[in-house]
Amino acid sequence: MSRVPWHLRHFRAILYAAFTVSAIGVAAVCGMDDPKTPWIGARQLFGLWALGLLLTSMLIGPLTSVFRPFPFLGHLILGRRAVGIACFAFAVLHAMSYTATNLSLGGIPYFISEALAEGTLGVISLVVGAVVLVALGVLTATSFDHMLVKLGRRWKTIQNAVYLILPLALIHAVLLGADFGFHQARGVTGEPDIGALLGMFSLSAAWLALFVLRRRGFRKDISPIVARFAKKA
Repeated sequence: MSRVPWHLRHFRAILYAAFTVSAIGVAAVCGMDDPKTPWIGARQLFGLWALGLLLTSMLIGPLTSVFRPFPFLGHLILGRRAVGIACFAFAVLHAMSYTATNLSLGGIPYFISEALAEGTLGVISLVVGAVVLVALGVLTATSFDHMLVKLGRRWKTIQNAVYLILPLALIHAVLLGADFGFHQARGVTGEPDIGALLGMFSLSAAWLALFVLRRRGFRKDISPIVARFAKKA
């Protein structure tokens, strides 16, 4: 029998199940809060989830590299792909909440008119968002082990595109993200949430700091801290 703990063997499946339940929960809550236009609240939350998961997937690498030995390292390494795939899934749900609704109301002409009605900043944001969605799709499709073997050195180059995706995703969120309050999308009546803006940019700053430290070869031994917490537990 395998000596690998069950929760480690099935960690990705556990994450996929948790993200699926979360997505269903977002849709259900938004549907109950605003049954007339549930897609507006849903697309906001799906977008925040996608951005948060993108930052989470990017933080795992430098975080576990700079601070050693990092607790639950195996879980984090195994879960990074699941987090990245979930990021793409939530981004798709975010986009579908916008496009599918407008298309259902009046087809392509209505969708185009609604997009143009967002103004210059809104149109720019929509284009940037579409680029981010396609790029996330490419990263997801090439994230599997067999693609690593098939692509060879090109695999790393493709995956490094995430460093461009993050600033583009932040630009998209700032220009059209209702929670960030810089330029609210049409139909959004809720007050901007400055906490979402500060939270996402704080995580981005933390990732950048850890990324620079890893590139410079900085390593911090946190075994005494881990041992102290383990003793208390």
